[in-house]
Amino acid sequence: MKKGAIKWIKAEALRRPDGIISSKCRENNEHGFTPTYEREKRENMNFIMSNEYMRIWLKERKIYEIDTYSKYEVESDAGDIKRRFVQRFMKPKPTSIRVMPIITLKRFAHIDAKIAFKNKEKELAKTKLNK
Repeated sequence: MKKGAIKWIKAEALRRPDGIISSKCRENNEHGFTPTYEREKRENMNFIMSNEYMRIWLKERKIYEIDTYSKYEVESDAGDIKRRFVQRFMKPKPTSIRVMPIITLKRFAHIDAKIAFKNKEKELAKTKLNK
């Protein structure tokens, strides 16, 4: 290795502290869930292939949720949104349907429509059957 060479350093995400305290966890400096296998020095390839790390994560996450979220009291009226207020603005506006006038032409006034002609035939057939 050369004397003036730059040494490799693992990259880390740059995250600015926001200062927003939006939950009890941030107030108590709890930085979230980290599974125990992340503290291991080497990853076990057999665990990776068999999804054992996933099973460990799910089991430890469940224990973390029970321990962390059950110790805080839930405020009963803090997050209530009035139902009617939300529904009123969530529904789309009804569109008005434009009713078009029926157009009748004078030159076709004496000719019956096909539908009317078929209905007359059915009525005549029914009257013949009833006699």
